[in-house]
Amino acid sequence: MNPHESSLYRALQVFSSLLLLNVLWILTCLPVITVYPATAAMFGVVGEWVREDERGVLRRYFTLLKRDFAQSFGIGIIWTLLGVIVVTGVLEIRHMAPILAIPVILVMTFAGVAYLATTMFLFPVMVTFDLRWTRVLKYSFFLAMSFPLITLLCLVVIASAGLIAFTLPISLVILVSITSYAISWCCHRAFERVNAPGSRA
Repeated sequence: MNPHESSLYRALQVFSSLLLLNVLWILTCLPVITVYPATAAMFGVVGEWVREDERGVLRRYFTLLKRDFAQSFGIGIIWTLLGVIVVTGVLEIRHMAPILAIPVILVMTFAGVAYLATTMFLFPVMVTFDLRWTRVLKYSFFLAMSFPLITLLCLVVIASAGLIAFTLPISLVILVSITSYAISWCCHRAFERVNAPGSRA
């Protein structure tokens, strides 16, 4: 029996790849301002694994980090600002008169749900398709609204990962890459069911 074909060897190979990817993500996130480009690079790598296009980890990670740096950084800043606006709007409801608060609550509830749902697709769309930043946001929103069950599954994955990280902080050395893989796998199911735009190389 060829050891390279054994289940144990394959499991160890997958584990080591996920661990290396997670460590690279942590290291490249250290400057803080590089969190979004680092996350985009990680999603780019796991997205290729989901599509059965395995090109290694180290070299491919830094290739994608460089390729998507400007776009992911710009979208990340915009998305953070939008998140701040949504949170600020929710907090301001407390100071409103009841007659004004009800319609604002409805609007902010929709905005919050749309924001969280779109976030689930944001990085997978960004690294998979050749789109301008405005179309990345629009297409992510379209997919999130078109496939609510997939969106919900992604949210469950995120919530489960958060619970695991809170319970066992050491798991963060590999949990982020596992979570990104799970989300990419879910999003890929949606990509296969729509007339998707052109893919990136």
